[in-house]
Amino acid sequence: NESVTISSTGTLLFQHFKSYMSGIYTCSLVFKPTTEQEEKSYLIKYVIYAYSDPNFYYEFTARYHSAPCNSIYNTSFEKKLLQILAKLVVELACEVSLQKSECHHVKMQRAGMQNELFFTFKGKTSVKSCFEELFIDACFS
Repeated sequence: NESVTISSTGTLLFQHFKSYMSGIYTCSLVFKPTTEQEEKSYLIKYVIYAYSDPNFYYEFTARYHSAPCNSIYNTSFEKKLLQILAKLVVELACEVSLQKSECHHVKMQRAGMQNELFFTFKGKTSVKSCFEELFIDACFS
């Protein structure tokens, strides 16, 4: 898809994001922490969902594997995610706000019970689309 690319730094780039582009996106991360250590690999799946309504706002939902629901790491991750989104839309004529943040224990088909964070963001603007160009860091450190 020409609207979705990955930069050399691992940033997932969406251009002209439309509701039909909603779905599951997968990030495969392979690295060696040090030259002496074995190679590690992670497969991270993101559910990205967006729709628009006649009042020209977009709702964006993202889902992440997380630490236990009461962990301070989840709060830190949420703050970092909001900072990244604020930086990404600073030049666009829109505001992004966190509508909802929830943590759930979800039964995964092959992995058993997992902790999942669900974030719902709202982008509102007087221009036709706030998320015409949306950048999401697919592999948060």
